[in-house]
Amino acid sequence: MRRALAPALLLLSIPHPAAAQAPIPINPITSSFPGAYTSPPSALSASLALSDRWLANEPFANPAIAPTTAVAASPMLMLLSRQDLSANNREFSDQGVTADFAGAWAALPIGRVAVSAYFWQPVLRSESNSYQVGTDVSLGPPATLTNDITMREWIAGFGASVPIACVRLGAALEWDGRDDSYSLHEESGSPSAGDSRVSFSGNAVGAQFGARAALGSAERPIEIGAAARYLPSLELTGTQTLNQIDTVGTNPVTVTRASAWQGGVSARVPLGSTFKLVMASGTAGAQDWTGFGVTSGRSFEWKIAGEFHDARDPWTLRFGGGQEQQDGVPEPRAGVYSIGLGWRLKNTTVDVGLLHRTLDRPGEPTSYDERLLLSIRVP
Repeated sequence: MRRALAPALLLLSIPHPAAAQAPIPINPITSSFPGAYTSPPSALSASLALSDRWLANEPFANPAIAPTTAVAASPMLMLLSRQDLSANNREFSDQGVTADFAGAWAALPIGRVAVSAYFWQPVLRSESNSYQVGTDVSLGPPATLTNDITMREWIAGFGASVPIACVRLGAALEWDGRDDSYSLHEESGSPSAGDSRVSFSGNAVGAQFGARAALGSAERPIEIGAAARYLPSLELTGTQTLNQIDTVGTNPVTVTRASAWQGGVSARVPLGSTFKLVMASGTAGAQDWTGFGVTSGRSFEWKIAGEFHDARDPWTLRFGGGQEQQDGVPEPRAGVYSIGLGWRLKNTTVDVGLLHRTLDRPGEPTSYDERLLLSIRVP
């Protein structure tokens, strides 16, 4: 596998006449495209391994939130460790920790209606690495590759919820956008040596719908939330720039990502006076990338988490885990583990959450994705 990586990677960077395919330098070895795992919108959700995703405590994945007056924002630190590239190549280095923004939301009650607005980046991945290809020095002078990759998808929404009998129903109109950038600098004796870059972006209108109910006693209710989101078809346009030994020029890039539905169910169950169990299961449909000849397949996830809080104390301890999988992508499986701490200061709530993912590539060492979030919520 390791000896074969060098020629395989170089072949991927050389243009070949073919049917629709992802433009250079996008390839399944250096990036996870077209696959991506959900980035947490807040420290609360990160600390519960996203098991609370459809509970409607926050409006990001279920707009059926209860009436409240609040504003919250969540910055994030990310660390991606590509163990597959590090193990199969020499002189590997990467960018280390990067800072970004996870999400923000605000809510306001108007009579019996709870109105909310939110911003979230469900797909957020940044990579920057450099290495000498291969591990076998007998192959001759190595090729040196430098990759810079950003995959970013965001959702901005405006929603409202109303009570009907014992259930609260919500709906939201959303503006979905995608903005990707992939660049490669290659130093080698290959005709493809030089620089290549492709970027594309686009946006469209989507929607989500949800419901929330609290069953049992008012002191210890069983909370259940369910929601579905319509991801619209995205017409993405951009450019490909090549400055290689054998090819120099700029080409237009056009790709259509198909629409799909995603959704799930979350539940919070009290087990005693101080501990609650949080569980979730969700799925999403496959999406064709027409023009690139690839498909991000159907996905499935399950999560389970715990929440320890004594009403006499200002702090809450949270932890969780689970698994995610997606068909037809370079990283088809991920394990999820989390821990976090929340602290209430009068009317302000501060949460810190760490989400750890193990990223599995068939036949390769396991890579890691770490996300540390800080959320501040004020009335």
